[in-house]
Amino acid sequence: KKTLMETINPIIITASCLACAVFVGVVGGKIARGDDGYVKYVIPAAPCFLLLILLELFLASLTKRKPQAAQHDWADSWGSMSAGSSQMVVLTFIATTAEKVVAPYFGYNVVWKNFSITQLDADAWSTWVISLVAFDFAFYWAHRFGHTCELFWAGHKVHHSSERYNLTTALRQSWFQGVLTLALPLPFALFIPPRVFFTTSGWNIIYQFWVHTCLVDRLGVFELFLSTPSHHRIHHDRRLHKNYGGILIVWDRLFGTFMDEKESLQHHKYTRGREEIVLFGVQKVVSTWLEPPLQHTSFIEIWQRMCKKWNKGESLLSVLAVPVVGPGYHTTLKRRVIGPPQRESTRIRLKRPLSSFFPARVYFIGQFVETVALAVVIAFFAPSISQGTTAFLTAYYLLVVATVGLQLDRHRLHFFFHSVKCLVALSAVLTHVVPIIVEDAAQYADTKFNTSLNTNTLTSVITLVIAVHNTLGLALQLTKTL
Repeated sequence: KKTLMETINPIIITASCLACAVFVGVVGGKIARGDDGYVKYVIPAAPCFLLLILLELFLASLTKRKPQAAQHDWADSWGSMSAGSSQMVVLTFIATTAEKVVAPYFGYNVVWKNFSITQLDADAWSTWVISLVAFDFAFYWAHRFGHTCELFWAGHKVHHSSERYNLTTALRQSWFQGVLTLALPLPFALFIPPRVFFTTSGWNIIYQFWVHTCLVDRLGVFELFLSTPSHHRIHHDRRLHKNYGGILIVWDRLFGTFMDEKESLQHHKYTRGREEIVLFGVQKVVSTWLEPPLQHTSFIEIWQRMCKKWNKGESLLSVLAVPVVGPGYHTTLKRRVIGPPQRESTRIRLKRPLSSFFPARVYFIGQFVETVALAVVIAFFAPSISQGTTAFLTAYYLLVVATVGLQLDRHRLHFFFHSVKCLVALSAVLTHVVPIIVEDAAQYADTKFNTSLNTNTLTSVITLVIAVHNTLGLALQLTKTL
């Protein structure tokens, strides 16, 4: 029987997600709307994501049922959040460059203005519905292609690499997946206004955040047409390639890729008791917390497999099939049921306990905040600050991510990278970057809200926080308690 907390958890999480969606919709329209009318909902959504993760962590602590996958592990959660924020930073840097080099000649607006077949009314509610459904349909096929084509799976599998399944998993994204799908929006420019398309596609991506949880069981009639936590848990099983829908699960039902978690539970007479029937992660675990290897290792493996086949004298067709035939190529349409793993030790194969020293844990949490804050700052201010400052912030962000990854890997280069990171923060970041960002924030507040910020006070507070944080890091390193 379900406990009280197991009964009310879905209600609390669903209601909280709806409240955050309303907040993002209202606030996003005010603070994240560009000159073209497109609202960057991901920016106001970022703090909501953090709040929902903390809520899930709190609810999980009160729940008697604690499957391993649902538990928050500091190292794994950092890996997920750094991957998501890294994708935001990398794509922002690429986007700001592409906006100046490519967009004037072949961007969404160019296709819309010069090649559109018909131009739907941006103020008609039917246009928004068409855009939302059309993008979800395209997302289904792009997502399915990401599992059936090895080259695209090499990018997408980063999202599946966590063996945990909680809200931080939603943030684990690939740098390359975003680059590989940059052309996806262009067909929509033939009939959907830019403001409508980019807004509704943002809704689609944000919706998918809340389905990454073990605390929500079944949602009744909504299971018939929406992608729910139950359906998406099946999608993340390392033995399967099913349930690709973003918002709607009807595409999977129509095209034969749907699998119901309930069928497997009933087949094995298995209840979602202490553990999940689902086995999360990927078949071959990547034994590193360092972001670049996690992101590009699969592409290197594709090249190595192609070279191996070529050296063995296999046919050119066999060699070229390597980047084409992905893990879901032959299995995605097969009817399947899954059972619990034979050995419980296979659930979580990669673990990394942190230092039990309290100041070291505080510093690690500070690096969490620093990573997310940097990503949001870059995404928000990149269009208005110089490209040189954006490049410096991007390089510093990658340095922070590399430093934490080296720490978790217990790598011998961690001492050097961490020292450089702290010294750069205490020098260039404090003297050059902080004043620029604060000044830009003050101008934005004055323009958007007719509000003046006390730049001196804000600069002093940010400077103090950065100075204390990085001084603590150096002290922990010198005393070997990090």
